Amino acid sequence: MANSMPSGRSTAWPDLVPTYVKRVPICPTGGAYATNPIDSDPTCSLANIGHHL
Repeated sequence: MANSMPSGRSTAWPDLVPTYVKRVPICPTGGAYATNPIDSDPTCSLANIGHHL
């Protein structure tokens, strides 16, 4: 995806699943993963507890 879309472009899970990832990741502690712009890692709503994707 990063090769065909400009850096900084917003993404959503439907842009990524299933072409780039098999499924939306599930947080083991009940948080929700959010996509971020191209060239940024996804983040978890519970990142303050010390984990990330």
